[in-house]
Amino acid sequence: MKKRTWAVYVLLLLSGIFIISLSLSPVWALDSAQAAKLKVQALVDRFPALNTEARQTLASQLMGMGSEGILLVCRLLVPPGTGDDTNARYALSALATYVSQEGGEKAREL
Repeated sequence: MKKRTWAVYVLLLLSGIFIISLSLSPVWALDSAQAAKLKVQALVDRFPALNTEARQTLASQLMGMGSEGILLVCRLLVPPGTGDDTNARYALSALATYVSQEGGEKAREL
């Protein structure tokens, strides 16, 4: 009888853990999306780069974030006269230069 009761408690515990993990998964997704936004913003804030090497490094890091990173940079653009998106424009220019290099065929596919 005790083995049976113990098995029921273990089953209930595992079920509870499973339900809690399902209910928290949107929170984890939100955290990763927020982390991506923060990472892109931190990279964009470093533009304009001090030199070509720094620009290439920043562009490479943005490209490493894939299409999501590029989209997040694009979302930083604002209509003319409504705000300052200079750094985002520098970042997009750096990305265009980066993918235009010889050997950048894979990067251009994004």
